[in-house]
Amino acid sequence: MLSRIGNPMVLAVPCFFAVSYKAAPSWPNRIRWWILSCSLITLVPLIHIRWGVRTGRISDHDISVREERFWPYMLQIITVVATYGLLRGFGAPRLVIALVVSVSTAMVAITGVTLYWKMSMHVAGTAGTVTVLSLVYGKRAIPLIALVPAVPWSRHVLDHHTPTQALAGAALGAAAPLIVFRQMDLHST
Repeated sequence: MLSRIGNPMVLAVPCFFAVSYKAAPSWPNRIRWWILSCSLITLVPLIHIRWGVRTGRISDHDISVREERFWPYMLQIITVVATYGLLRGFGAPRLVIALVVSVSTAMVAITGVTLYWKMSMHVAGTAGTVTVLSLVYGKRAIPLIALVPAVPWSRHVLDHHTPTQALAGAALGAAAPLIVFRQMDLHST
């Protein structure tokens, strides 16, 4: 259950909603930014992975085999860049843009690493989500910190990642939004 909750595509839905909620003053705009920011980033990779599993090109929905990760991750980068362009074109709030740039930064790094080594995308997504929500909501996000050790533990118990792979994912997942939000001068939001 913890591993499923820690799936980046699952975490993206509430994370993007929470950021859109904070970034926009009205419900119609909150829903608009949430749908625009979250749709491509979650639906396109989800469909691609499910299709890959059904056709036998990908071993499982977690893409546990490192050598199978490159093309799904490249597709993820493409969808994140397309989402960024779409949001910029429609004048999205800076917080929503910062979230998308954070995801893009982490995805590029993870995709490069995956050519040589397996890093936990689940843990990167969890740490990134907790970091973003902490930056946006401050102390109210503190209870979410419990997910940061829980998801790596679940990935280790399921024998999907070593502690080092989980730790590297957590470091990258937390670093991307910290750097992006600081560069965009949103660190005190």
